[in-house]
Amino acid sequence: MSGLPIGAMKRAAIDSFMVEQGWLLTLGGDTSYSLWGFLNSSYSRPGPEGEGGGEPDGFSEAGGSMAPSFDSIRARIDAYIAPWLAPLPDGEDCIDPKDNASEAATVLGASGTGGQVLDNGELPRSNEGVARFLTNIHGSFKAPFYDKYFSQFSIVSYGIGAACAILESNYAGQGKIWPAAQDDVAEICASTVAALQAKADRAASEHTKVALTVVGAVAGAVVTIASAGTAGPAVASLVLLSSTAATALTVIEAEAAISGDSYSDILDSFGAALESLNSGITKQEEALNTMMAGAIDAIGAHPENFNLDAFSLPMDHDTAITLTMIKDDSDAISLDMGRVAGALGDAASSLGSAPATNPTPRDSRIGVTDGTHPTATELYALTARCLVLTKAEYERGRGLFEAAAKDFFDADSEATALVNRLAAAEVLIENI
Repeated sequence: MSGLPIGAMKRAAIDSFMVEQGWLLTLGGDTSYSLWGFLNSSYSRPGPEGEGGGEPDGFSEAGGSMAPSFDSIRARIDAYIAPWLAPLPDGEDCIDPKDNASEAATVLGASGTGGQVLDNGELPRSNEGVARFLTNIHGSFKAPFYDKYFSQFSIVSYGIGAACAILESNYAGQGKIWPAAQDDVAEICASTVAALQAKADRAASEHTKVALTVVGAVAGAVVTIASAGTAGPAVASLVLLSSTAATALTVIEAEAAISGDSYSDILDSFGAALESLNSGITKQEEALNTMMAGAIDAIGAHPENFNLDAFSLPMDHDTAITLTMIKDDSDAISLDMGRVAGALGDAASSLGSAPATNPTPRDSRIGVTDGTHPTATELYALTARCLVLTKAEYERGRGLFEAAAKDFFDADSEATALVNRLAAAEVLIENI
């Protein structure tokens, strides 16, 4: 991380150390320390970036080299700051996957941009249209078709939408963590330099309480799924996951203060402040990981609630499909199912795939190792797979309905054969 006043901190710490030994900046200069500030014996002062210094001027009153003590102070500061020196993420690489997941959630009727996921959008409206026109159709095919391609599909589409919203939460959260972390590191360093300089000037060291902006930075970005509605317990578990994560993030606490009665105490508080910051980042990433891992578990435990292909059409495929309908109704159902299928394709295209590399790389000592990338990648792939399989299964259902309608209106032998093939194919379930 560039721009941190590490050199100034090293020089101020060494100045403070020398003051505690009775060696002050030589009167009228700033390149050496003299005993009490005016005696002839002196030591060279480090340069502006804290480098060098500690050598005696040769007068007998000065002891041996102070360079080893200076090196020890510099090494102590380096040990504290080392994990933070590599460039920290700026959150920019989280924008695209966040937007992709948000757009997919929106298409699926789970509009998650902002604070809550609400059931709305073209897909739910078109799905309701399918149910509305099915009321005028009668026959052995109606009940099982309604059960799978309306009732269960409503659960599945909302479940996938909720999973997309959870992915959105992760990337939105990560996008908030790192700019705040950069600001916090800079503030901690600046406060430490000020406290050391005050001590070197023989003033009371500053006591600065650093308000860590990274703590709670994620809470407002996490989407809270408003309601599972009729989606059932499996999707309700995602509602609980999102609300629990949001609550957990709001109660994360971490404090950082820079103070001390000696240069050593001030450096201790510097190290403790950075550790407190690291703890806040870690807790936030753990909460996001827990939320996504819970979604992965929910999908694995109840795949039929997230993948339409995992839910079998509840009918005896050896029984002839019988229907009574009017063409206006069957045409309307076909149109609405076409819109739903198109929306599923749009959602799959919008979601795409997870980032190939970790969008928030950092030193492995900061936060959770690899952050949330492994868990997000797993949930991303699982959600995308559910979406692709659901689209393919819904298209098969649409084809089954249209073939059944054609068979009814035209007594078409080819349509009858297609109905039989599609009905038989429906029982072949692909694993997610």
